[in-house]
Amino acid sequence: MKFFVLLILLISNIYGQNVLTAKSNISFKDILTKEHFNVVFINPSEIPRTCELVSIDDIETNKYFASKYIRAGSVICKKDLQVYESNSVVFDFGILEIKTDGEIIHETDEYITIKKHDGSVHKIYKDGRDR
Repeated sequence: MKFFVLLILLISNIYGQNVLTAKSNISFKDILTKEHFNVVFINPSEIPRTCELVSIDDIETNKYFASKYIRAGSVICKKDLQVYESNSVVFDFGILEIKTDGEIIHETDEYITIKKHDGSVHKIYKDGRDR
């Protein structure tokens, strides 16, 4: 009996696989670094069938953000991540120059409305007020 238990444990380690898991909860659209992840050795049957695994090399070479909320301990798949593209907008109001991430939604003579990468809307007045 002990032999069979030992044999099962050895076979499960032979077919195991290294995967990335979340160290802590990751919010929607958080920009990710390799400090957000753990490398864990798990049984391939615990990996979802539709999951295309992400390697630590992918995280180091590209800048990603979370495309959904990821719980701590979850296996990280490519569908959970999106490549981060910086959409910087520079405003030159004469003496005042403002650089911010996002895209311009609306512009008037008084203010400019920007949509940030996290979905929030930000209004910048041309006289320098930030509201």
